[in-house]
Amino acid sequence: MTTLSLVMSEMTWIRRDTRTGRRQRDGTNNNNNNNNSSCSILTYLPYLAINSSSLSITAFTVERFIGICYPYRARTMCTVKRAKLIIFIIWVFSLIYHLPWMFLASVTVDSQGRFCDFKLERDQWQYKVLYLGDFSAFYVIPMFLNVVIYAKIAITLSQCGDKLKQSVKPRGAKEQVHNTLIVEARECHVTGRRSSAKGRNQVVKMLALVVLIFAICWLPYRAMVVYNSFAKIQWRPEWYVNLSKTLIYINCAINPILYNLMSAGFRRAFLSLFNAKPLTTYQCMFL
Repeated sequence: MTTLSLVMSEMTWIRRDTRTGRRQRDGTNNNNNNNNSSCSILTYLPYLAINSSSLSITAFTVERFIGICYPYRARTMCTVKRAKLIIFIIWVFSLIYHLPWMFLASVTVDSQGRFCDFKLERDQWQYKVLYLGDFSAFYVIPMFLNVVIYAKIAITLSQCGDKLKQSVKPRGAKEQVHNTLIVEARECHVTGRRSSAKGRNQVVKMLALVVLIFAICWLPYRAMVVYNSFAKIQWRPEWYVNLSKTLIYINCAINPILYNLMSAGFRRAFLSLFNAKPLTTYQCMFL
């Protein structure tokens, strides 16, 4: 469910940036279509997409943390109803929080034509606080939180692996002779636990990779925005802007591929869309 929220965020960015790129390509960036309304919306959507993506990634990271570190609690916490509520909260918060961006942008006219610009000047402290706060709240803090959580998950899985190895070792020859059936039953149980642990490891690796790719692909764009918020002279060469946008597109396009390759649960959910058979259960394990 949280994956759906992430996909919605990525599609929001693609839809906005595709429209902007098409207008620039067709040479329509300086006509009457570039009015205050479109300027506000095209300023609002990128921040909505970027930050809702960050919140969605953090949400399923916390979800995976609960599923692995607190499996019994996850049985009652990881439900479809709760997942829908989390997604609803993320998007309502994002829609409301980013509303000020719609009022901070307007069309400016100069000798070169009409273009969309911010009402706040870069040397104003409000401008710096706004950008730095956005960068910290929706990139630095979530990425730090994700690193801490995945470190905790790795430690928990490592400890579970050690306990699993110990449970395989026989306690003595006498027990093997007189309790053959018990040993065989225990081995079957261990095999099931190994399979479950392997599935958990795959999901954790996939989610950690999603977080890593998100951090890498968005860093150039984020860094450029923060730098230009404090530098006296703006630095935004065309090659760097194109590189930043390309990395963002790669991030949006590669996630479904990762889900399909590394998550059996995602494959089943995806196939159910074509079979018109809704999933009857929801688990933290499978996003």
